[in-house]
Amino acid sequence: METDKYAAWLNLWSIQDSLLQWYRSIFLTSQSILLGFGANVMLNENWLRYFPILMPLAFVMLWLWYAICRQRELDVSFCQFQLRKLEEGNPQIEPIFLSFKEFQKKSYADKKNIVNGKESIQVSLTRLKMHSLPYVFAATWVLLLLSKIIQVNHWF
Repeated sequence: METDKYAAWLNLWSIQDSLLQWYRSIFLTSQSILLGFGANVMLNENWLRYFPILMPLAFVMLWLWYAICRQRELDVSFCQFQLRKLEEGNPQIEPIFLSFKEFQKKSYADKKNIVNGKESIQVSLTRLKMHSLPYVFAATWVLLLLSKIIQVNHWF
């Protein structure tokens, strides 16, 4: 195994994984703040003044979270895939930086085909759970709105 190539891919993987964690942290924090603010607004008589602004903002943020993080997850997987190929003694894509940038230009479907091909990397259970968080927040927003509608209409 070529040490320089391995170190370069390992460094690139570390950077991509750090970016992914940073993006998740930003979105998790912003969504938590928005949801807390939204729950507080629901206690207010004038909730209809604020909620129509908050909920769309929250869903735009959720969409961004999903779109940005799923792309970055594939970048992390690509680096892991290249490290695995190098460890197994298989041919390596070169040059490292340019091949990575070319990978990033590809469509989501093409990227997914590359990292999930015959020699795919098993995605961790933790990553799958983190990937579901935007859906959990979306469901929480919908439940928050439904609970207010039920309260206002005295359905229960």
